[in-house]
Amino acid sequence: MINKIHMVGIGGIGMSAIARCLLARGYEVSGSDLKINEQIERLIGMGVTFYKGHNVSNIDTLISTVIRSAAIKDNNEEILETKKLGIKIMKYSQMLGELMKEKRGIAIGGCHGKTTTTAMISYILTGAGLKPTFVCGGDIPQLGGNSAPGEGEFFVAEACEYDRSFLNLAPESVVMTNIEEDHLDYYKDIDEIVHAFREFASLTTERGIIVACADNFYTGKLLEEFKDRGISYSAINKANWMAKDITFDKGISQFKVLHNDRDYGRFRLLIPGVYNISNALAAIAVTQWAGVDMDLIRETLGEFTGVARRFHLRGEKNGVIIIDDYAHHPTEVKSLLRAARERYPDKKIWAIFQPHQHSRTRMMLQDFAESFIDADFIILPDIFYARDDRVDVEKITSAKLADEIEKRHKFVVYLPTFQEIIEYLNKNAGSDTVVFTIGAGNVNEIGNMFLYSDR
Repeated sequence: MINKIHMVGIGGIGMSAIARCLLARGYEVSGSDLKINEQIERLIGMGVTFYKGHNVSNIDTLISTVIRSAAIKDNNEEILETKKLGIKIMKYSQMLGELMKEKRGIAIGGCHGKTTTTAMISYILTGAGLKPTFVCGGDIPQLGGNSAPGEGEFFVAEACEYDRSFLNLAPESVVMTNIEEDHLDYYKDIDEIVHAFREFASLTTERGIIVACADNFYTGKLLEEFKDRGISYSAINKANWMAKDITFDKGISQFKVLHNDRDYGRFRLLIPGVYNISNALAAIAVTQWAGVDMDLIRETLGEFTGVARRFHLRGEKNGVIIIDDYAHHPTEVKSLLRAARERYPDKKIWAIFQPHQHSRTRMMLQDFAESFIDADFIILPDIFYARDDRVDVEKITSAKLADEIEKRHKFVVYLPTFQEIIEYLNKNAGSDTVVFTIGAGNVNEIGNMFLYSDR
């Protein structure tokens, strides 16, 4: 029986979600991280003991299990002390898998869209009164955070493919939104990534289903391997679940839903973009399988307002609209800016893109350079550091990406610091401008700095 748990890197979106679930189960939880964030402040209020910084003194012999974030390296002093004391160490994904075993697991994986799809499924099941436990990679304002320890039979979890973490889960059913090259600092190539997703799909039980997007080549091929339980969805092509007659008006999407040619009528989404219609189809497929009435699915989806840092309207100053988004892969950036153009056809679209991780930026340099076709102007701060070694850091800069974007005849400027960007916005952004802060790092701080600065 685990009594006291310590979490190294507790401020991460997934780790903080797990902490809330463990607290609800009666465990004593402590944790450490380099700085306090909103998630940690929330956990402190719930009774978590928090240590700022990593130190051997944070580890004591009363701790029965230490959970480590994927971002924590083996040479972390708390991990070394834990090993010295012989205390059990678990990865975040391993603990997530242990918790999922207690219920009927629904795991949502994919290179893009998994956070929003997880949030949609969680919101529909909650709206249906099924009280799911959920762990999401982003805050769901309508559900009060990024996780909840529900009393119902379902456990909904976002499943990360990095480090093959999702293979530690125990799902009854899975969703695969798409498969693309990513995390190439870990995977050798796309074939390795596809193989990992094949193993992920194989985790499902005979009672479960495998829901996958027919618009992606690799998920489409995997569906052929799991024909007995495979269910396809598409906003473009022929599939089991399809969206037809799509319309957009001022950020609201409307579309007709077909299931194996049965017409379920029109649905509405308050969040823009074809990619979110695709996410909605996955959520519809899963929640119908879970027994939710289709009229209730339609009603609940029509009320869903999205996830924090996903096309998130932050505010407006002097007519300049600020929107934040977590997109950090070329496909995500391209899809986001296409949705931005659909939502604001008469506005100038400015993209402040903070590349996330040096190795990703270097390996996908040309793809990133091609992803800004729907932006009128691009601003690049320095690359956000994550996981890379010194060699990776020295091989690529935002200035090199700016050069590649400029070759595509796009207006782009490299401004290394956030303060330089704020000054540029105050001087040059007009009332006809919508500014998107884009990236998985701390680029969202630019929006706050601009909105609350004196000018």
